[in-house]
Amino acid sequence: MTLLAVERLCVAYPGEGGPVHALRGVDLRVDRGEIVGVVGESGCGKSTLASALLGLLPPGATAEGRVVLDGHDLLALPERGRRRLRGPTVSLVSQDPMGALSPVLTVAEQLCDFQHNLRLSRRDRHDRAREALGSVGLPDALLARFPHELSGGQRQRVAIAAALLNRPALLVADEPTTALDVTTEAQVLDLLGRLRGDAGTAVVLVTHHLGVVGALCDRVVVLYAGEIVEEGRVEEVHDDPRHPYTRALLACDPGALAARARRLPTIPGRPPGLAAPPPGCSFAPRCPRALGRCLTPPPRVRLSPSHAALCHRALA
Repeated sequence: MTLLAVERLCVAYPGEGGPVHALRGVDLRVDRGEIVGVVGESGCGKSTLASALLGLLPPGATAEGRVVLDGHDLLALPERGRRRLRGPTVSLVSQDPMGALSPVLTVAEQLCDFQHNLRLSRRDRHDRAREALGSVGLPDALLARFPHELSGGQRQRVAIAAALLNRPALLVADEPTTALDVTTEAQVLDLLGRLRGDAGTAVVLVTHHLGVVGALCDRVVVLYAGEIVEEGRVEEVHDDPRHPYTRALLACDPGALAARARRLPTIPGRPPGLAAPPPGCSFAPRCPRALGRCLTPPPRVRLSPSHAALCHRALA
């Protein structure tokens, strides 16, 4: 059953030379209990998409299209209506837990304050805060501490506990393992995976780490220059990538290297500026397979019921 349906979403930011088109016609579906990965280089629109899913686009941004969450179109709702959905329906785990947590309040005070929309006594809120910490593998003793007294992994798990306090149907995790060590990263990812089984929570995982997507996600969406260039089940995209950009990302994954190398592979060139997006395929200037027709808008080729690629040569 569909929980989130994004339809033809376009987001633009004001720029000196005109609007910067951060997202261009994005369509996305997330079913209840599903984990969907969103991957791509920095600047491709991943964090803008995450913000749009919570109705948290910055002032000055303009958005067109629909973001329908549990039957409610976030773009059509007034701010008061969006606030009612944040927490009980959708929550965010950001890539910077220190920025998400107040430095002057203890963990207990913050976890209790995050339950402001629930009509509960202070004791009940404290009990639920303790349970939330336990659900992410943290001891009660941390309730009395301030964020700066915690390790990076502990702060990230506190941020996840805060996001889960209201038992949201959808959790948006924006680079939740950035700057964490390998062991802590594995713990955080295991926790996100258990959410589906324990609470039936759907997760949109924004990441640049293809290994994380392969280990955790059901489906993957590849963003480039504000467009979805490929999407499908994880095994489809990993085993049979049809867009040159997806192939390039997979080739740059250090975990995919068959032998030691003096230099890690990279994708030549850089993404196009989005103040004036190219009229044809956005990846064409960097693509080793580009043809003359790639200067015209590419079709979205349906390769299977779940697999599609935005490429003139998707079937080649």
